[in-house]
Amino acid sequence: MPNSSILILNGPGLRERRDPSGGPSLADIEQQCLAKGEQLGLAIDFRQSDEITELARLIVHERSQHSALIINPVSYADAPTTDTGLLVQALQLSAAVDQPVIEVHLRNTFLPDSTIKHPLLAVDSHIAFIAGLGAHSYLLALNAIQQQLAQGATS
Repeated sequence: MPNSSILILNGPGLRERRDPSGGPSLADIEQQCLAKGEQLGLAIDFRQSDEITELARLIVHERSQHSALIINPVSYADAPTTDTGLLVQALQLSAAVDQPVIEVHLRNTFLPDSTIKHPLLAVDSHIAFIAGLGAHSYLLALNAIQQQLAQGATS
């Protein structure tokens, strides 16, 4: 597991958004992820794009260069106007890359008033899902990935 690199992708609307509970900005979350990665011995490649096509390109062309993927595909506010179908296709195209994938969301997407109706995980059962824990969702994802990579290295 040494030199494991984690690609963290953040979709439309997340650059300027804050955790709905008044929590940290995306820049703050990035710093928390970098610190957690250092603690866990993981290199973090943290990116954000408001262009779905750019995120899809990163999934297809760069996913294999990393040990795992964490993706927050869209902000809660931008979900109604964002078509994530291209991201689903990109994940399917790169499914041959055997690595952990975790979809994260700051808010609980299962609440009745959620604007996020179709998590990416619906397309492939190997995609894990963490939601509703604010910025801590990212940190839990990093912990889970570190454990998965460590188990993979010993099995």
